[in-house]
Amino acid sequence: MLIVMMAVMPIFILLLLGYIANGSGFISLSTWAQIEKATYFVLFPCLLVQQLANAAIDWASALLLILAALFIPVVASILAFGWQRLVAVSGASFTSVYQGSIRFNTYIGLALTLAVLPKAALPLAAIVMAMMIPWINILCLIVFARYAHGQMQSKTLFKQMARNPLIVGRVVGIFLNISGWGLPAVLNEVLKHLGSMTLPLGLLSVGAGLKWRSVAAHSVNVMGVSVIKLVLLPLLMAGVVML
Repeated sequence: MLIVMMAVMPIFILLLLGYIANGSGFISLSTWAQIEKATYFVLFPCLLVQQLANAAIDWASALLLILAALFIPVVASILAFGWQRLVAVSGASFTSVYQGSIRFNTYIGLALTLAVLPKAALPLAAIVMAMMIPWINILCLIVFARYAHGQMQSKTLFKQMARNPLIVGRVVGIFLNISGWGLPAVLNEVLKHLGSMTLPLGLLSVGAGLKWRSVAAHSVNVMGVSVIKLVLLPLLMAGVVML
């Protein structure tokens, strides 16, 4: 437990520093938006391509892990819809409840993987993210289209998926891995250096985006989503992993 706490502490310190930097005005709100944009559209895809392209992955053995990664968001969806019926969440508000229940913070998850687990676990974490993020994006886009706009257009859905930099980065990385092409040495080093900036900048941006006043205004839904995300899903995932 002490090892986990010591590993988690730097993550929360970075979140706190981002929150303080934003609240103090040391870094302007517009600058944070640019940092988040660069991290999401450039640095994170570079990390994914570099890690997936170089990972020694036995795809046949990873099949059960992939199935688990696809199964958990489905269960999270069922729980979110159950919460909607329980407290009668309105359409537009439900899209936030749903995303809060089903999405995970990739920056924090990846940081925990690096801090707590051996380096050999990083390719496995990359596989999980490679499977879960496109699947979660599909589910969230469907729910958003249904509850925010009242209809879903498949053309719009596929267009948004094709433009998602994290999905594109995963597809490219997996293709390079499976094909055996890999990355040229120079390009690999460039992507490695760019990718190394993802976690610190991503965590600072997450901290800068925290708005505690919004929690009080939506305390019931925050409580429900927190129970789903932080209690029920970890217990379920632990059971799935043990199986």
